[in-house]
Amino acid sequence: MLEVSLKPHGAVNLLTDPDGHWARLLSLIPRDARLEDPGSDALIAEGGPAWELWERLAGKGYPNKPDGSGPVIAGKLLARKRPHLIPVYDIRVKQFFQRPTNDQFFWASLAAALRADNGTFHDQLVRLRHQAGLGEGIGVLRVCDVIAWMHQGRQSRTAATS
Repeated sequence: MLEVSLKPHGAVNLLTDPDGHWARLLSLIPRDARLEDPGSDALIAEGGPAWELWERLAGKGYPNKPDGSGPVIAGKLLARKRPHLIPVYDIRVKQFFQRPTNDQFFWASLAAALRADNGTFHDQLVRLRHQAGLGEGIGVLRVCDVIAWMHQGRQSRTAATS
């Protein structure tokens, strides 16, 4: 679960879905939706089902968020459930891409980057996935996450030993 840890009551809230929001919104997001596909823009746009689900899980203006959930955990939960559509957005990814702490445009910015120049960045991630010996079941967004994590982890170790 990408190192996601909720408080017990929060996990029960997600699993039992007392208000029906989690299942309803998740069902509106196709399992095969991909960030690099322009047809997915409505899913991640403000007011779209992925956006609303993230806001509800993060507690952004909605009551009854799961205990222990916040913006990073909400994003990681969504990245786990829709791995080809939702990128991880945590401190290492923010640092790697030099993004602001509160960034409502990361999903759209990454989508644009994956599509730019006839998909050059997307194709590069596919090549790296292949070089690593990973199958197509591992999406390009997870490849991107791992690269950010490895790079920032190396940067942290280098800074600590300097």
